[in-house]
Amino acid sequence: MSVSFAPRTCGTVAAALLVLAIGGAPASAVAQGASLPYAGTVLGTQGLEGYWRLGEASGTVAADASGHAVPGSYLGAPGLGARGALSADADNAVRFDGGDDELQAGGAPVAGAATLEGWFFWEAGVALMRDATSSAGWIIAYDSGGRVAYRAGGTTFTTSLATADVRDGWHHVVLTVSAGATGLYVDGALVHSGAGAGATPAAMPWHVMRNGTTSQFTRGRADEVAVYGTALDAAGVRAHFETGRDTNDSAAPAPPADLVATARLGRVELDWSDVADADLDGYDVFRATSAAGPFTRVNASRLTTPPSRTPRSRAERRSSTPSPPATSPTTAAPTRHMRSLRHPRPRISCAAMHRSYATRARRPTSPIRPRR
Repeated sequence: MSVSFAPRTCGTVAAALLVLAIGGAPASAVAQGASLPYAGTVLGTQGLEGYWRLGEASGTVAADASGHAVPGSYLGAPGLGARGALSADADNAVRFDGGDDELQAGGAPVAGAATLEGWFFWEAGVALMRDATSSAGWIIAYDSGGRVAYRAGGTTFTTSLATADVRDGWHHVVLTVSAGATGLYVDGALVHSGAGAGATPAAMPWHVMRNGTTSQFTRGRADEVAVYGTALDAAGVRAHFETGRDTNDSAAPAPPADLVATARLGRVELDWSDVADADLDGYDVFRATSAAGPFTRVNASRLTTPPSRTPRSRAERRSSTPSPPATSPTTAAPTRHMRSLRHPRPRISCAAMHRSYATRARRPTSPIRPRR
């Protein structure tokens, strides 16, 4: 893979570079349906009102797998076919740019008893999923002063969980409500419970990766969104999480090898050999002024390649036509095997290049466990 960012112009590159390979769902494509473990679990859950797998490769319609015929609509041209969240299912996800992308989905307007569920890679933005309101309403999770909060029937609940702790990769997020009692679960674990939720029904449609009807959009990926007219219990939530993620697989992939940095006019190009792990989610690139750090992430969004890609040798990748430079730090125009990224000018001095390598950890199975 190749990536570039703009350093202070100097004779040598003065940065310690840390490239992390991050695990994800398998890369091979499979069909949607109840025969798949996670989809079968959701479809077999009582009270299912709407289930949007978000596995479309093209178009503007998000199919409803629940059988209730309430398809959703993609607005703002989000990136379909992004790598998904599930371990044993290569069904794709959708990438949202935080500018104007969203999913609008119908379904029964939940009220007294309800569950909102989804897998989210929350990179930036306020809310993950909200009904068609700009005040009060229902919100599965949102950022409130650096803490994760949620809203049910117009009543707000704020947790002690730092928003930063769920912006480090894929997380399973579930909000349950029953007779005014609430529960917020992250990765199968209860992180907050409350009482006194309002009884106001949700206003349709649901806005995924947008803060309701406001102009605030969220950047990241979403997958496997579901709405139920019943409240899942703790065992049910945990079962969904464990079906979606292989919690026993703690082995990290091999670190990216053969890292090379080449100084160009106004930028540095990085190149490394691809990691041949089937469940690779992508790469994060960090920089520092010394090998000991501290490191700052260069890429605003995880660097990924198409799910169908096959790792190639450096010689093969060198023979490809490189991507044109991106126009902003969060977008790029990749070829099949290469991606280019520009980064704002870092404050670094002219010194020798240090090469740092590190393995990565798979996505945390606990909402408060930091990524290594």
